[in-house]
Amino acid sequence: MNSGFRLHWIARTALTVLAFNHAQLLTLSHASAQEDANAQESSAEAPVAPFKAATLSVLPAECTLIGPRAAQQLVLTANGELATIRDVTTDCEYRSENPAVADVQNGVVVPKGNGETIIHATRDGLDTTVRVKVVRFDEPSPVPFHTSVLAALTKSGCNMGACHGSPSGKGGFRLSLRGYDPALDLVTLRGEYFNRRSNVLAPDESLLLRKPLMQVAHGGGRRLDTNGPSHQVLRDWIAEGMKTEPEGTATLERIEVLPTPRVLRDGANTQQLVVNGYYSDGTVRDVTALTAFDSSDEGVAAVSPEAVVRREGRGEATILARYLDRMSTTQITFLTERKGFQWPTPAENNQVDQLVFRKLEQLQILPSELSTDTDFLRRATLDLTGRLPSNEETQAWLADSAPDKRAKLIDRLLETDEYATFWSMKWGDLLRSNSRKLSPTGVHKFRRWLYEVVRDDKPLDQFARDLLTATGSTQQNPAALYWKASRDEIDATETTAQLFLGIRIQCAKCHNHPFEKWTQNDYYGIAAAFKRVGRKETGLPDDEFIYVSQGGDVTQPRTGQTMKVRLLLQGDVDVPADQDRRRVFAEWLTGPSNPFFARSVANRIWGHVVGKGIVDPVDDFRDSNPPSNPELLNFLADELVRSGFSGKHLIRTIMNSRTYQLSSQRNEFNADDDMYFSHATTRMLNAEQLLDAICAVTGQQEDFKGMPAGTLAVSLVDPPEDHKFLQVFGQPQRELPCECERSTDSNLSQALQLINGPTVHNKLRSDAGRLHQMIAGGKSDAEIVEQLYLTALSRKPLPAELETSLKHVAANEDRTRALEDIGWAIINSKEFLFQH
Repeated sequence: MNSGFRLHWIARTALTVLAFNHAQLLTLSHASAQEDANAQESSAEAPVAPFKAATLSVLPAECTLIGPRAAQQLVLTANGELATIRDVTTDCEYRSENPAVADVQNGVVVPKGNGETIIHATRDGLDTTVRVKVVRFDEPSPVPFHTSVLAALTKSGCNMGACHGSPSGKGGFRLSLRGYDPALDLVTLRGEYFNRRSNVLAPDESLLLRKPLMQVAHGGGRRLDTNGPSHQVLRDWIAEGMKTEPEGTATLERIEVLPTPRVLRDGANTQQLVVNGYYSDGTVRDVTALTAFDSSDEGVAAVSPEAVVRREGRGEATILARYLDRMSTTQITFLTERKGFQWPTPAENNQVDQLVFRKLEQLQILPSELSTDTDFLRRATLDLTGRLPSNEETQAWLADSAPDKRAKLIDRLLETDEYATFWSMKWGDLLRSNSRKLSPTGVHKFRRWLYEVVRDDKPLDQFARDLLTATGSTQQNPAALYWKASRDEIDATETTAQLFLGIRIQCAKCHNHPFEKWTQNDYYGIAAAFKRVGRKETGLPDDEFIYVSQGGDVTQPRTGQTMKVRLLLQGDVDVPADQDRRRVFAEWLTGPSNPFFARSVANRIWGHVVGKGIVDPVDDFRDSNPPSNPELLNFLADELVRSGFSGKHLIRTIMNSRTYQLSSQRNEFNADDDMYFSHATTRMLNAEQLLDAICAVTGQQEDFKGMPAGTLAVSLVDPPEDHKFLQVFGQPQRELPCECERSTDSNLSQALQLINGPTVHNKLRSDAGRLHQMIAGGKSDAEIVEQLYLTALSRKPLPAELETSLKHVAANEDRTRALEDIGWAIINSKEFLFQH
């Protein structure tokens, strides 16, 4: 095709697409166009009824204040007559029966002297009390370095990674990231540069205070408020001579943030939090003032430094409280009554629906209607086999009136070789199955082994154990190739944690994880399980022998400690010298008490089938990235365990739910929902699916170098190095054990490939292709258009679609080119390009 004709062809076909969209014939485009209007409609709120408190309660009901520095934040809750609650901490009047012992300032109990008293909180004639005891008020109470000074620096953000907590520090001042190395911080703060940053004789003149107060130029901006909690701690510590605690001082073991998950309705726009620290000596102390807070969704809830959660929108947000390396979470839900909302009580197919719909009803999100039969056929076939339904399958499906035909379709597809091929491709992506890591022979053997694992529904716990404990020849035992891809204990630690625990533990390699509970000791304790994996050449082509060596230990780089095998949340274990450390780890990983494995695998499967994880990304479990529906995730994990870790059973359970079968069309009350599964998730076909789908529509197979004719893209054992189409559409090169390596973002290169790229163009214009063969076979225009729709979209064209297509053909002198235009427009439609 010469360039002039190509431009004419593009312009002509672009008009075709515009005509299709203008007539609202491409249904996904129409649905997308409605979303903004729907979002505005759904924002209509019902009038807020006057709030009248029926009862008043307080947290905590009693407390002990130890020393003059102690304090206790109170949380006052008014319970309304209509089952609503409201935080009234700042709205109450407080009175102490003995102000010489303790009093209340802005909702915080402060000590005044030893003894006991009762604090009264009153509102609207209601009264509640707090029993307070003050001890050791007249004893010295020096500021503890490890639990207060470091916490103050963390609360102020001074030791963040973007500030002085970076590996090289800032402005010659370096702190450990979020206080993970107290010894380093102590040297820096009171010894570096002749202690020029502090002045114990005149604390207020210390650069350590003046810079974050912006009394002296400071690149990090204002970090302290005069007489604020962090400022007071740092100033007093300097004034006391910058001392450390004496040996035997109680250490912080855990923290707890209160109140527990709470639902706040109209008119309740704030929630005071309190964080209690539990110490090794059995005492409980309020640490709220020096706790840092984060919200999982700032669009729903924001948290002030004073621990007040404020409504920013409607929905749920998990609030993460972080005190040094201790963390705790609570969930705050802000609801707004939606005018006109009525729960329709949709049919529930199984417990998945019960748990999803319970959440939707609470949040006043209306689920979409059930998907059409044709949408379900296309969706289920793509999700399980990676391909489009054939015309014969579509015709038979449309003719089938059995009420259980959806369940039968799922069962049939799960038993096909295509299911095993497509889902083994998914595992190949994650297990880094490429010839550069595994060798050309190894990558074929590994893919075949993965195919058999999926086909035979090998229990997924056994699958994990086989990989983690594999030994022997990589040619004879393909599972051993896991250790050919993971060349050392560091690689194995990060890969295994992300694949089977759902934890991105990489940050804990150099320092304690800044956003999670995991420490360097956790990281290198896992590495100790994999240190003794040995590798040697056998002399045979592409073969390596994996064995367990008798020696080899991991040293923690910061402390120099020789690490034992560590099982997360359980602790160190001693493994006899004659045992494989990996086996101990693998048995723990897949054991019934493990809190990670089943949840991680179940969430990953849900994400692949539904299009979005309950925890999303699916391999990023952490307190600050909570599940959108914890009860649903727990059910799926339990179901996976009950089924003997059957992947097919879990997929079947998910796909038989009404939740999976909902339409992607949104309604007035779920137009803004992208988290709670109230509608099908619309997502673009992945690179291999899309290429195979184009081949199916055009009837022209793709040729892959070194592979037999007719090989599908989903069957490729190794990502081709020079396939432009697959690369542009995000096929991973399998270098990372991360779902993120497969790109799902749309970009200009993809548009150019579809609009004017050789893949679509050459296949549509081929004389041997489906379109030209139908023309040569004497098919009418209507018959050809119908076949294109059935092949690409698994449905017949609507009357208006057919009319538009036939008019376009009739208006062009070149019938063949006009029909190519129709094929091009269908391939470039959202309905074809997207899973929906």
